[in-house]
Amino acid sequence: MEASAFLRKRCGFTAIFLKWLQITVGFVTILYFMAGALSYVLSWPELNSNPWLKLAFILVIFWLVTAFNFNGTSWNARLATIGLVGGVSFPASQINLSAVVFQTFQVLLDQGVVVKSRAFLLTLGGSGNNLSFLLAMALTVVTYLAMYTLLFLAYCVLKTKRQGVARAYNIPGGKAGGFLVAGAGLIMVVFSMVISFRPPSSITGPSESNYVEILIGSFVVSMIVPHVIFALRPKQKLAAGAA
Repeated sequence: MEASAFLRKRCGFTAIFLKWLQITVGFVTILYFMAGALSYVLSWPELNSNPWLKLAFILVIFWLVTAFNFNGTSWNARLATIGLVGGVSFPASQINLSAVVFQTFQVLLDQGVVVKSRAFLLTLGGSGNNLSFLLAMALTVVTYLAMYTLLFLAYCVLKTKRQGVARAYNIPGGKAGGFLVAGAGLIMVVFSMVISFRPPSSITGPSESNYVEILIGSFVVSMIVPHVIFALRPKQKLAAGAA
């Protein structure tokens, strides 16, 4: 039972970590879009084409917003209001960066480090052009899909081993109906992941292999990191019968 509970805890932690990680990659995607929009509006193409300038812009904006959120939710609400008003009057700025809602010092710093490392890899690896934006989009998608893969698998395990647990909602059709829905979802997730690793038609030549290599490498690291963190956590004895 302890070995089984240990495995469930590891998979549960991995799913939560991937959910958080895709948000951090999503921040980079939003900042890429903001840089591209501003480079167009300001007629400043270097902001989107020069990888070092683009990276500097992303890091400065992100850390400013992160520092802003150390002041608490009231300041976060003010930033959201400013973003809304500015977005209406200035369409190119319709990026609500106040999505940084983690309110503890440690989490904000950890998130900042992850975003910084992702920005370095994707921006410099993508040469500062649209390749970096497409990579960030794809990495966000495959990370999210990996989390959903674990969720569907967890549902099947719980439906098999925890049939007697009272649930607020049950999929019609009993066990067979549940497996049918979860199986269909799992198939769609796997299919979507395979498609996500294929380079878009706009990427050709050497950039195509560069895209695949960076995406696969980033995804593999994303899957390894939660297991390393889990292995290094302070050891605690699992409670008997833990789910």
